[in-house]
Amino acid sequence: MFIKKITKRNKENGVMYQTYRLVRSYRMDNKPRHETIIDLGTLPNIEMSKHKQLADRIEELLYNSKTFIESKIDENVEFYAQFFYNEILKKQNNSLSIQNNSKDVKPEQIPDDEQNEDLSPDFQEVDLNSFDTIESKNIGGEWLCFQAFDEMGLSKIFSDTLKYSSKEYQQAISCLTGRLLYPGSDNRTALYLNENSGISHLFSDNERSSVVDRKSLVKISEKFYHNKEIIERQLNKNIQNVLQYQPKLLLYDLTNSHFEGRMKRSRKARFGRNKQKRYDCPQVSMAMAVDEFGFPQYSSTYEGNISEPGTLKELVTNISEKLKWTGNVKPIIVMDAGISSEENLIDLHNDGYDYICVSKSEHQKYRKLVIENELTDIFTGSGARLQVQSFENEIKYYVDDDDKVCKKKKIKKSDKNAENQEIITEKIIKEKLLYVKTELKKKKEDSILSEKRKKIEKELIGLQASILKPKADKKAEIINQRLGRIKERNKMVQSCYNISLTTENNIVTELKWEYIEKNKKEIESGSYFIRSSVTTTDEQSLWKLYRTIGEVEDVFRTLKSDLLMRGIFHQTDKNIEAHLYVCVIAVAVVNFIRYKLRKCKITHSWSEIVRIMSTQKCNINTIKRKDGATFVLKKCSRPIQKVKEIYKAMKYKNMPFFLKKTGIKN
Repeated sequence: MFIKKITKRNKENGVMYQTYRLVRSYRMDNKPRHETIIDLGTLPNIEMSKHKQLADRIEELLYNSKTFIESKIDENVEFYAQFFYNEILKKQNNSLSIQNNSKDVKPEQIPDDEQNEDLSPDFQEVDLNSFDTIESKNIGGEWLCFQAFDEMGLSKIFSDTLKYSSKEYQQAISCLTGRLLYPGSDNRTALYLNENSGISHLFSDNERSSVVDRKSLVKISEKFYHNKEIIERQLNKNIQNVLQYQPKLLLYDLTNSHFEGRMKRSRKARFGRNKQKRYDCPQVSMAMAVDEFGFPQYSSTYEGNISEPGTLKELVTNISEKLKWTGNVKPIIVMDAGISSEENLIDLHNDGYDYICVSKSEHQKYRKLVIENELTDIFTGSGARLQVQSFENEIKYYVDDDDKVCKKKKIKKSDKNAENQEIITEKIIKEKLLYVKTELKKKKEDSILSEKRKKIEKELIGLQASILKPKADKKAEIINQRLGRIKERNKMVQSCYNISLTTENNIVTELKWEYIEKNKKEIESGSYFIRSSVTTTDEQSLWKLYRTIGEVEDVFRTLKSDLLMRGIFHQTDKNIEAHLYVCVIAVAVVNFIRYKLRKCKITHSWSEIVRIMSTQKCNINTIKRKDGATFVLKKCSRPIQKVKEIYKAMKYKNMPFFLKKTGIKN
């Protein structure tokens, strides 16, 4: 074998360039002939003087021989030799025989149908010392995801609905698989797919391409986001058909993802309230609505400083449009306290949606009506006791002639001078308030309060010590400023203290503080109000409906911990949004698999599922026969018991194929 240089002309600009091929020389009718083994491209990182070494090394790998190269091989040459060697094996696809004489050795291929697992005897006289494993890659997680994509209809969405080409189809499947099994930057995910993953062995000939790189992952992610509406609509429909359910609840919440850089190229990266206390980093916010089983129904990306209540209107508009083509009944919207402003609740009711949320209001009027000895006991699924009491509440609001909500009442219908003026009508929302008290929540909040008390008292002691120092600056304005900063840093507990300063001639002489026993924080510890426009539900059912908000929290936890949504390595809004949407599709796959596994009492986290499935490998081995022929054997390892249990629960095949053999003769 040798490397042959080919000169070509670019049809667009007429520029001449060189490309290379690995060829084999043979004679036919006493004339020399060249057979192309594989195109090598432009080989930009290999010097001409090392082309022979590269060709010899590839031939050595193909025929499992040690006769060609005895000296130490250049690292760059070895890298390209291994790469093109793997490409030749893929090109063979178990049907092409590579030879260096005029006689072919036809490859033997075993059907990969599970029913044909029992192989007929194939006795060969081989050299055991020549046995070598040239490749061992993960196949278990890839095969699980591959079958899940088919069952969810994702594969058909890419190939049939969106009409992706074979190359785009492989990139789409690889992109999602990489995000599910090895999340991180696109560069690291591409390395995993090329060097550690056996995903390429699951594609047919016309779908298989040579390599997945960072740019192709970014490009296909952008394509996903461009087709977001189609994918979202079709995927939700497929999942509901497979699992046979109709969503009745819609759980809505927001999360944020911060960046380490300055993000000057992004318009949405803004400084804002950060739940991880990373106020030094710009961030973006992502809103997501999931159904009661945790499947994403809606997602959108916002500026990092967006007001959470202000995002609800877009959700309602989007869901209303979706209901037009699905024909489903309007779901109950379940929200966290950060989104449940009274204005949003009125808008939801006016649009025909029921709601359940934690109340932002303190409802002091109803707290006074709570009778501790007469609270009703209800129990959670884990057996924890809650004490509840329900109340009836009303929200008054006003609408104009077009049934649009107005902020205040302007003119009454009875006003005689209102003939040519807009008439405002008063309306009332009847809702149920559920007072909830739990000992577990009380213990948690009391513990937090205790830690906050220690912190503020330590700072007050420090301020007091500085006042007692003879040379310290004790001017009233300076001490008041320092005291104000202490209160600002301890907003949660500063109202629990009576703090006073004694001054003489504008000089502070003494600082005193006293903890207020039975303060508001202590009294309200462990209790909260749930409010809902669903008034016909009993206390136990209403609390259970609200606690489904845990599903969206679980989805966010999976996004951040298992799928590493927060590790955003992009700079532009287009790429940022595409990255986030790939994570949304991935979390739908995770939830689909875990939903089916939970039905069979398998409750592993996604990271644990990935770890278990990584025990199944795809191995490519070579062994020499007595006559000099080399056999390449591709075989999947048998799944361990835990992997079998997962396949059984999912009702999937255990192995993508059993044994594929290719003969290569010297």
